[in-house]
Amino acid sequence: MVSLRALLEEMAKVRASDLHVTAGVAAQLRVDGELVPSKVSGVLTPDITQRLAYSALNDEQKKIFEN
Repeated sequence: MVSLRALLEEMAKVRASDLHVTAGVAAQLRVDGELVPSKVSGVLTPDITQRLAYSALNDEQKKIFEN
């Protein structure tokens, strides 16, 4: 299972400016203005997508996101 850290490390390696995380597809990295699929994520399930998003939020932010 992919971690946010692994995705951020991949971003740094390929000099990506943005990370797009969407259930049903691989994470997408913006490299030189183009979206390219992550080589480390594979297709993201809804559970993995939520886990990735929540890993960057504190409890208060999670409550706001859920409401």
